[in-house]
Amino acid sequence: MLMEIFELKTHNRMDIINITVEVKDIIEKHSIKTGLVNIYSKHSTSGIIINEDEAGLLKDFKNILEILIPSNKNYKHDIIDNNADSHIRSFLIGNSETIPL
Repeated sequence: MLMEIFELKTHNRMDIINITVEVKDIIEKHSIKTGLVNIYSKHSTSGIIINEDEAGLLKDFKNILEILIPSNKNYKHDIIDNNADSHIRSFLIGNSETIPL
């Protein structure tokens, strides 16, 4: 089993970052031809999805998340660190994907 870790920095309260190149580079670097790739975010306010990287769709996705889970809804958890919306979004989106090669 091979494990490689890379870090990303976000700049906004809600960012969508395409990590396809990073994952592909790791697969190629280790000459992996078959197996499973598990992509996992260990942070409880981030999520992992597989979808099309089209600008309109990404805006739609952000808009829907904001409608379903508004940023300023006075959540109970916000008294601790003002990020309940991020935790709830992560809970719904999920924090991992497994891809067969």
